[in-house]
Amino acid sequence: MKPILNDTDSFFYMMEDGVTGVFAHTTFMPTPPSPDQEANVTRKWVQNIAKGLQALENAGARRLVLDLSGNGGGLVAYGWHLMNYLFPHGNLKPLEYAFPLTPEINRIFENTTVAAKFFNGYRNLHGALIQNLTMELAAPGTKLIKGLSTPFTNHFLMDFDLTLKKSNMSTFSDFGSLKRAWDPKNVILLSNGLCGSTCAQFTTILRDQLRVRSVTYGGGNKRSKKGTRAFDGTSFAAGFIKKIIDIMILLSSTESEGLVDPPFWFNIDSQITFATSFSKAGKLPEVPIEWVVDTSDFWLNSSDLTLDNPESVYKAVLDAKIFSSEHGSTRTKAFRKVKSNKKQAWHRHHHAVDARNGKGVGH
Repeated sequence: MKPILNDTDSFFYMMEDGVTGVFAHTTFMPTPPSPDQEANVTRKWVQNIAKGLQALENAGARRLVLDLSGNGGGLVAYGWHLMNYLFPHGNLKPLEYAFPLTPEINRIFENTTVAAKFFNGYRNLHGALIQNLTMELAAPGTKLIKGLSTPFTNHFLMDFDLTLKKSNMSTFSDFGSLKRAWDPKNVILLSNGLCGSTCAQFTTILRDQLRVRSVTYGGGNKRSKKGTRAFDGTSFAAGFIKKIIDIMILLSSTESEGLVDPPFWFNIDSQITFATSFSKAGKLPEVPIEWVVDTSDFWLNSSDLTLDNPESVYKAVLDAKIFSSEHGSTRTKAFRKVKSNKKQAWHRHHHAVDARNGKGVGH
């Protein structure tokens, strides 16, 4: 495996076959050493990702393993821009969002000044900027989700372009475009089960809308279908977070099928209030995506796979010939077992964000 370009959060390699590139992406937002350095650090981070993807093209990559192992999330806007950078002709549709009307959210609605700032840049489902928060989000009624007594706001969209523009943030296209759009059938999403928040939303959109295949490995997050070892490559999707430790508890949860009850509630340790997300292209469009168990298309279990050695994982992907399998096949039937191995410990990618410390976790 040949390094192409690496920094502290993103790593690019070419495999020995000469056609498979690897993009190990550990966060959707770098952590600057101090707030006053955020803009410069973020710009460099965005630039390195663009340069790394361009370098893979120049090195001859025709297939891409997008390794999201240990990715705790980051800014949703960067997740949206990255997927559109990779798939500019994908005609991707953003997720819809809603806030549960918890005491925290209700207090925001009660303060007009705070509410205007908090909901700045949100759009209704027709694409128009929301002007009257109470009337457009909380009236003429509220949405209810089966099994929950807490009502939700009406669904809305986030304006990711406006978010970055107002913050004077760079975008990947600022540093040049890719020579060609990636073909979804030549891209694989790889996860050890810890792919949360923005990472989960990123993965959901690409799987639901472009049928990009998902590969999991290790014991990971045991949100699996009965009778298989394949599990959902995502862990949490920003909603219903109370404490970081609850994320770790989720990762060791027992097997489940279909919907899972919300494992945690607002707020995260830093007291950030999150919206939850809905995939209209998914199999349960009216259900928050973090409740939906959507198992991976393939699960790697190989005697040649070492959980703390990413290169061995990438080689196992190639050995399983996943790229040559049918694209967009039925997920429950696409499960593939690769050699027998009783090891079930889940891999913490050696480049991974430590979610327990909160880095990269969030909206």
